[in-house]
Amino acid sequence: MKKCMGCMRDYSENSRNCPICGYSSAQAVECRVNMPDALEPETILAGRYIIGRVLSYSDYGIIYIAWDALLQKRVTVKEYFPVDLAERSGEELVFQSPQKQRMFETGKQYFELEIRKLNHCQDIPGITEVYRCIQENHTSYLVMEYLEGITLQEYLELFPKCRKSVFYLLFPELMKTMLELQKRGICHGNLLPEHIYITNIVTEKQTEESVRKLKIKAIGFSEAKSRFYRETGEEKEEYNSSFTAPELLESDKVNEQSDLYALGCIAFWLLTGKEITEKEKRRGIKLSGNMKKYERIVQLMVTADPKKRPEDLQQLKNMCSKEEQRRFFAGGQE
Repeated sequence: MKKCMGCMRDYSENSRNCPICGYSSAQAVECRVNMPDALEPETILAGRYIIGRVLSYSDYGIIYIAWDALLQKRVTVKEYFPVDLAERSGEELVFQSPQKQRMFETGKQYFELEIRKLNHCQDIPGITEVYRCIQENHTSYLVMEYLEGITLQEYLELFPKCRKSVFYLLFPELMKTMLELQKRGICHGNLLPEHIYITNIVTEKQTEESVRKLKIKAIGFSEAKSRFYRETGEEKEEYNSSFTAPELLESDKVNEQSDLYALGCIAFWLLTGKEITEKEKRRGIKLSGNMKKYERIVQLMVTADPKKRPEDLQQLKNMCSKEEQRRFFAGGQE
């Protein structure tokens, strides 16, 4: 038997491709060509984590599936690696200039600080579990829980009829998660449907009962990344304008208000199936029928002027009636 570097499951050595995920040696070669700075499959970190295929590759870092050889389970490894600042040459990093190296080190400090902050929040079920930070290969790595599931965007593409049930039953869980994080001084920085993960999908056919069993988790925390781009003058974080506060698009820093705005945009998207238009941002949103009772709070969340928007989720909750608090922070089918 051998370990597949694509899904970290065992399969027969007689098979050319993994029968479970289809990963092959040809894909590994293609990855090395397209992502030359990524770690080679089967690289071992901290004498224990076997690196597999690349899950995500960006200008800021690289995310891999990996195998924890000690605990015998799959994990996710996120490598801090701004490709515009450094190149990998064997086990060494080559910097374009001393200034680029200083910028790299500054960003690494922000990356490690974010790991430490998230590690102190492991009692919050709505975020990915953080296992450890590794300093190797002249950079840093976040080892975290490997999530079985799909993004909220993907889930609703597969099950569009579940949109309202997701809002009623799961969105309040996301609100509670973000409220607890804000109490501890942590912001997400880039909340959107692709950075919300749905797990515990146990059946192909989704009903209200199966939606109740789903778990929702915020992933892709970007506060450190945003701070790195803002303070080093590197290329600005790319944001989806439909879910991003106007002041953040104008290079303001990530804060509780920008996360609040993003949550409001996600609520509107779940309720209507549409992204907020520029006209609605200027004139205000309109919800109809059974959704009308959500309009006041969602409007407060997506108010374009931050001076007229609640400062954070706690202030928003204080502005809610008991019924609104139940709808937005407790959940339950309407």
